[in-house]
Amino acid sequence: MQLQYYNMRKLLKHSLIILLGAGAGVAIGIYNTPISAALNIDNLAQTLSFPGQLYISFLRMIVIPIIITAVASSLGILIRNKTAAGLTGKIIGVFIICMILCAIIGMGAGYFGQSVMELGEDTRTLFTDIQTSEQISILTEAAFSSGSNVNNFFMHPDIKVFFTNMIPANIFQVFYHGNVAAILFFSIMFGIAIGFLKDETALLLINLCSAVFKAFRKLTIWSLYLLPLGLVCLLAGQAAALDVRVFTVMSKFFFLFGIGAAVIFIICTIIIWSRSGIQNPFKLFSLLLEPILLAFATHDSMAALPSAINCMKSDMKFNSASVNLTLPLGMTIGRFGSIFYYSFIIFFIGRIFNIPLLNIVQNPFSLPMGAVLVIFMAIDPIIDPFRNLLIVYVNMAAASLIADKETNTEKLQSAQSVQVSTGQLLVFIQETQNRPPLLLRRMGVLEGYEITLLKEIGWRMGKQLVIKDSVGMNHEEERMTVREADIIAGVVTKTRNPPAGFFFSDTWGTLSIGAAKKPVCFLLPDKKPDSTQIDNIIKDLKEENYFQTIVER
Repeated sequence: MQLQYYNMRKLLKHSLIILLGAGAGVAIGIYNTPISAALNIDNLAQTLSFPGQLYISFLRMIVIPIIITAVASSLGILIRNKTAAGLTGKIIGVFIICMILCAIIGMGAGYFGQSVMELGEDTRTLFTDIQTSEQISILTEAAFSSGSNVNNFFMHPDIKVFFTNMIPANIFQVFYHGNVAAILFFSIMFGIAIGFLKDETALLLINLCSAVFKAFRKLTIWSLYLLPLGLVCLLAGQAAALDVRVFTVMSKFFFLFGIGAAVIFIICTIIIWSRSGIQNPFKLFSLLLEPILLAFATHDSMAALPSAINCMKSDMKFNSASVNLTLPLGMTIGRFGSIFYYSFIIFFIGRIFNIPLLNIVQNPFSLPMGAVLVIFMAIDPIIDPFRNLLIVYVNMAAASLIADKETNTEKLQSAQSVQVSTGQLLVFIQETQNRPPLLLRRMGVLEGYEITLLKEIGWRMGKQLVIKDSVGMNHEEERMTVREADIIAGVVTKTRNPPAGFFFSDTWGTLSIGAAKKPVCFLLPDKKPDSTQIDNIIKDLKEENYFQTIVER
């Protein structure tokens, strides 16, 4: 029974089944009238669109908790690991490069495509008909009434409104309205605060956020089993609502847009392929298919966010903290598909109204905004799925450039992060003289870089650090504590051979003894299952340059 259930789940997530669902939805939409008549249904596509909208609503319901918990926990971890500053620089740099690249490709497609875009009388007639339609007339009058000057808004945006929306007085009202930018700002500030809390409190909050994130991630995984059916319902309604006349008259425009989008798609695929380490391109495409089709079918990049995170973390094994921070941030501010689209369409509009290219570059707002609104509304139902697909896909490529592949230690930490405490990490400090800055006693309290390091190891393992000092112990108590301890510390210097039953951890510092410099490490029990993990954490800390800030070389 369990095997059948597993096979059914595997079948529902198979790439071929997902593609068949998408194809069936498009076919139903195109042949909606004859199929509806044969089934004696008024409008099959419209009937199917309702469960499709419910599917989108379910996906959107998951997004806000995922953004908050993913960003807050990841930023808290990165700050405590001393890597937040470096990651922030990478995010800014990669996002700027992606924006510039998308804009250049968009402008290039529009510029080189002007010679093949013969905008004849059919195009002008089409937009004349659309502009005089009742629905567009109402929208145009509303947009350009004396109380709402769109040109003035674009030329003189209200910065106060922007910051008021970004920093709201009531965060719960923001949750209700789904203001993603404000939610992201709240999540970033919350994550920064977590990163600077004391060890125990920070660990509790990070694990709580991780647990909530994993719960909603589980909902995402369940929802993807319904993806083939969801695609049937969503694409049937969208295909039936398309204005074929718009597509026919604007075919050259869509062809040029498709070429530019394809160039971006290919570049992103090469980036993800090279960074993922997956050699088989067909396997890579099968992993990327879910977020791609979700972005395309839902017209909502945020609805595809949980699937994109799951794809990059679970399937491609990129670093969890980096992915959890980069993708929500990118989906909010990195609207790369829109940048490409608007850069491209400016040249198209200028071609229709015979506006010189130089005038457009110098003053984009010299374009007739009423006509812009009409054109956008006419072609948006066809363009919008591809624009959202590019938003998701370019952000995934950007995340693959920013995030590194997850190490074995990080995988183990990720598996344990849902637990508030996995037990105790017992450290035995053998009696030793003060050796600042590595270890010293002040009023009977142990301090120094070694204690700081032990706290960091305990935090990364998700364990409560318990330090037992040999001072005041008798011989039997000391022997029993050594037998139970996970780490033997107290400024241990490496010699040729470790004591029987122990091994030396990786070197974490140096100690000057006269003219000689001795490597400092820990003693780890051979048979303790956590010993290798502790040693791997020390190696990772060295790679993160953690020791440069706490140990005098």
